[in-house]
Amino acid sequence: MCYCFVNVVGPPLCNKPLWITRRGQTVVGATTWFPVGTEQACLDYCVRTSNCAGVDINLSPLRCWPHTDPADYVDSNIFYQPGTDSYQLLERCLTTALIPTFPSMSTATTRGLPPATTTTTTTTPSTTTRNTIPES
Repeated sequence: MCYCFVNVVGPPLCNKPLWITRRGQTVVGATTWFPVGTEQACLDYCVRTSNCAGVDINLSPLRCWPHTDPADYVDSNIFYQPGTDSYQLLERCLTTALIPTFPSMSTATTRGLPPATTTTTTTTPSTTTRNTIPES
């Protein structure tokens, strides 16, 4: 049995958020800063805030500068600034689950799971046909 992160229903499941980290750089366009206890608290704030595109973190004193516009992260807005690290959020993970996957569908079927299917949709100007094909 293989334990893998898989997408069953809804948004993709992942192990942890995915960031682009720029050490010693700042990005123009952040909103008002606020004090935080740790760098991780700033990153966690961004992951939990739906319109957060990333954060700049001043290291001393520790301050969190959230970005709400993904368009902030263009080369012309990125500048060298010692004592600041910039984190651009690429993938947010709010839920993590470890789901067992089985080596073959015959094993899954014997455990009471329905066989996997692939759905294809073909659209023509006048009709839509939907075919469900079992995977082997």
